[in-house]
Amino acid sequence: PMVKAGVLKSPAVDAVFGYGDTVQVQVAASDAGGVAELRYAVDGLSVTATQTIAPPLLVATGTFSFEIPVGLVASELQIRAFARDAA
Repeated sequence: PMVKAGVLKSPAVDAVFGYGDTVQVQVAASDAGGVAELRYAVDGLSVTATQTIAPPLLVATGTFSFEIPVGLVASELQIRAFARDAA
């Protein structure tokens, strides 16, 4: 199966969060053969999650969340979104 870039719908670019805040992550993707899986990862934290789409959909959206750890040293985090097609 092909891994594609998903579209990060939220949070907004340059959104600001504090220690202990819960960040809502929304990932979207589309594929003519169907989207079978959505995933996100946070660079700078060991945070990742996957959502299986069954049956695969032509357009899929997934919602995830994670908490900003108290005492986090990094001043910036990068959230990346991925999708896997059904082929």
